Amino acid sequence: MDKQTKLLAELLSASELMVIDQFMQLMVKNNTFERRLEKRTQNIELLNAKIVALEKKENIYQLEIQKLKQNSIDTAQTAKTSNTTAPQVVIKKKIINGAMIAQKIKSDVESVKGPNSSINKTISSNNELEHGVWTDPKTGLMWARISIGQEWKNGQCIGDADFMDWITAQKACRNFRLADCNDWRLPTIDELETLMKKAVSGYTCPNNILFQPKNRIDGSYWSITECDFHHDFAWIVYFGGGSAGSYSKNNDYYVRAVRTT
Repeated sequence: MDKQTKLLAELLSASELMVIDQFMQLMVKNNTFERRLEKRTQNIELLNAKIVALEKKENIYQLEIQKLKQNSIDTAQTAKTSNTTAPQVVIKKKIINGAMIAQKIKSDVESVKGPNSSINKTISSNNELEHGVWTDPKTGLMWARISIGQEWKNGQCIGDADFMDWITAQKACRNFRLADCNDWRLPTIDELETLMKKAVSGYTCPNNILFQPKNRIDGSYWSITECDFHHDFAWIVYFGGGSAGSYSKNNDYYVRAVRTT
């Protein structure tokens, strides 16, 4: 084998290894996303099962209360003829106790199903834009219309977004408050790329939904996803040109928070 042929073989081998490495990275990302989705689905199923169990208990106590009320009526009618009041007093106490238990169960049901529950924390699609958020119908993810550093006031985006490093970006998302929601987070690279138009500037959502970090600037945004082969790097999306890449976590980029509905 001459030198030229040997060099060509080595180049082909390196190219094949690169393709295999990229394929394995994609598999790891896919498996991680599926595990997170499966865990969230299991949590929702457990909450729903708890709601069903509590509602069954509530129905049982409501039936018991109805029976006690009927017994009270029957006893009262009997007492009129026998001049006996003691049984009626006992049954009245039972009705009160039963009502208190039923109210407690109802309260438990509401606490699970209430507005602070993660499975019911939604905003009407008719007015969510007025609250500064947008839910992507393709993914079900709720995105902040503004970037970290901007302010949502009276239905408008105020100010410019802040630049920050990767660690600061995560803290900023945890402290972010918008539309009465406090469970915002830094998106994964897969989630962030759903907003990206490949090789062109802008977003995949309709116009005037997501605001630019600064006037006429699309900018680069952090994701939570770290680089597999360089842990000091994390992935970003450049919305000014529709591309993604991994860069040092010490660099400063923009941040758009997301939450799972």
